[in-house]
Amino acid sequence: MTAELRQFERDARVTRLLHETLISRLEEAAVQQGAQTPDSRIISAATPGKQVAPRSGLIMFLGVIAGAALGLGIILVQQIRQSAVPAGADLEMATSVPVLGHLRLAPIRQHSRLVGYLSTNSTSPLSEAARNLQTSVLSPYADAPPQVILCTSSVPDEGKTKMSIALAQSMAGLGRSVLLLEADIRSLSFRAYFPDNPNGGLVTALTGGTPLGNLLRTNTRFSVSVLMGERSTRSATDTFSSSRFHDLMQRLRADCDNILIDSPPVLAIPDARAIGQACDAIILSVAPATTSRAQLAQALREFSSVNLQVTVLVISDLGSARKQTKAGGQSYGAYARYYNVRLSSRRSSASCAGLRIPALSAGNARHLRW
Repeated sequence: MTAELRQFERDARVTRLLHETLISRLEEAAVQQGAQTPDSRIISAATPGKQVAPRSGLIMFLGVIAGAALGLGIILVQQIRQSAVPAGADLEMATSVPVLGHLRLAPIRQHSRLVGYLSTNSTSPLSEAARNLQTSVLSPYADAPPQVILCTSSVPDEGKTKMSIALAQSMAGLGRSVLLLEADIRSLSFRAYFPDNPNGGLVTALTGGTPLGNLLRTNTRFSVSVLMGERSTRSATDTFSSSRFHDLMQRLRADCDNILIDSPPVLAIPDARAIGQACDAIILSVAPATTSRAQLAQALREFSSVNLQVTVLVISDLGSARKQTKAGGQSYGAYARYYNVRLSSRRSSASCAGLRIPALSAGNARHLRW
């Protein structure tokens, strides 16, 4: 009996212990469940979202703008390349006029130093180029080489004056009697190259009141006689078209082996066409940095209109460092107050698009083709 009672007590203790353990685990589970309860609540139901970034509409708009700008840029570059004067053989093929030289810049800052530079640097690139040009101009006509040579350009800043001075110095190096005549009496650019000039000049020589020898500028460093230009109250074109000018040229032909005439640009004023009537050859300076195809074509037409033909073209880097626009709105500088030529965009576009322009050579058989 006693043993059974003890057994019942042991079973009761085990059962109580299990019950306490179960109660403890139940409390722990309740605590854990309370700890995992979310601390947020639903305020409103979710709605479908919309794209915020990237902004595809803005990106497409900017893409269209960038594409249009790039296309316009490509078109502009092509137009500039088409309107720019070609070089070398391409220029010769385009104009049917031989290209016989390429004059380089001289390392000088002041115009007055050009003569000294040519005298002391006989093997410089500029002197060699002028010597090559002189050989090209004179050699093909061994029996009757051109005596009076007109040096001109289409527009200002193409180095025609520097070219005429360098060419005169080169011809004088052959022992020739060379006269350099300034016919650009509107701008009088020779004053910058020859500051110690005598009183009087071309206009005085035309009047005949002063002996021609007293009007010539001579210098031991520059073995070329220089007849400076002068302002005239008379129209310059009328002056060069007059019989006095042609009589003066006949007298100079008898006294000089070669006469180089520096004239105004062809498109600025008509003086060059009047002077060309008294010349044997015409050298046209072309600066690709400042001259457009349309301007060069127009310059050749201007000469052709008075039955003159450009003898040779010379590619020149002798102009000023200032690069001018090639769009036909070229500034004519000191010549603007006399005459301002503006090529129409229609003519420029036609020249660039392959228009054939007659060069009016003998028989009118040759053409300019861009």
